[in-house]
Amino acid sequence: MDQKTKLAPPTLVKFKTGHRAGVIERVEALRETPAFVVLPIVGRPAGTRREYREAKRGEFAQYHDSWGEAHAHLMSEAQIKVNAARRSLELANAAMGNIKGMKPPKEGK
Repeated sequence: MDQKTKLAPPTLVKFKTGHRAGVIERVEALRETPAFVVLPIVGRPAGTRREYREAKRGEFAQYHDSWGEAHAHLMSEAQIKVNAARRSLELANAAMGNIKGMKPPKEGK
């Protein structure tokens, strides 16, 4: 194997969230930019593309520098869901209270 086709060993450790709910995945990256993480493609033959890039803050996955940062991200997302569920419950209880307080119409009107 010549020098050009050798794949540099991953040196950066990142923590990925968002791919599966409530999971923090350890990922080894080749390099990073302020917006992207460059990851290796394992098992590709020499002469083909051996790396790909993903956005650090993508629609489906986010890459973090530490496990603690990834955990804090998951906690904030979970808190948002809890707050939304509480608000939804408040609205449902208000609607139920309105329905309970209904009275039949008076005859003759």
